Amino acid sequence: LPDIVRSVEEPLGTTSIMPMWYLVKCASQDVTVVLTGQGTDEPWGGYRRYQVEMVRRLMPWCRFWRVLSVASRGFGNMPEVLERGVRTLAQRNMADRALEACALFPLSEREMLTGGGGDGGASDIMAGWLDWLREVDLAPAERMMRMDARMNLADDLLLYGDKISMAVSLEARVPMLDIELVNFVESLPLSYRVALRRAKIVHKRMAESYLPARIVHRKKKGFQVPFGDWSRGIWKDWVAEKLLDAGQPHLGFIRRDSLEKMWQQHLQKQPDRSRQIFALLMLALWWDQQ
Repeated sequence: LPDIVRSVEEPLGTTSIMPMWYLVKCASQDVTVVLTGQGTDEPWGGYRRYQVEMVRRLMPWCRFWRVLSVASRGFGNMPEVLERGVRTLAQRNMADRALEACALFPLSEREMLTGGGGDGGASDIMAGWLDWLREVDLAPAERMMRMDARMNLADDLLLYGDKISMAVSLEARVPMLDIELVNFVESLPLSYRVALRRAKIVHKRMAESYLPARIVHRKKKGFQVPFGDWSRGIWKDWVAEKLLDAGQPHLGFIRRDSLEKMWQQHLQKQPDRSRQIFALLMLALWWDQQ
């Protein structure tokens, strides 16, 4: 992980960076150029948050979702994706919904960890993208997809993929983000890409010509590793040291008692905080290298 942080040069909180690190090393033993599948979610409607936007358009009950969001905090083991979805539905402003859809830490946790609830200017940047899209007739889900393709995809997934592949002198190309292809996909009606309980619709129709249905329509798996199990098991002492030991530079900005509370929640899975702990660990490792 310290080597990964050193190569990427910033504290990205995406766990898929770990398997990618070893995958590019393996590939570099045989080839110098590879093709990757990056870019098949954002323009094609592959994430649940686009369906959340469709739910909200059908049921724009901000007060109801806000009450449900507050009530959900009492359910310690609610899946994070569900809790984040309800939190997103409670936001009236689309820039705020886009922020909540991506945020690892809601406002209350940012205040708990840092003493302030600022978002680092993220909502202003999202509002800027929305202003740019205002003159285009797009459904809310489409606006979210276009923002993700130009923010999350560019500033996280493509960034780390490029940097860690270059660390082993491997060139990773992204054919699914060919400009003409993306322009074509974004010109398609929304119903060709995403619907309630359906995603990447026309992409899967194409894939059915080449692959069996059991592959095309299997449950989305992502590119995950069991960081939660590792950080509660074989990595437990090391992660605790990096996060909580006195003298760690990030503790000058993050409250140790709040971080300790989150760590204990993670150890007990009340709730599982794997993604948050990984992001904080990457921040601690990056800060330690400055």
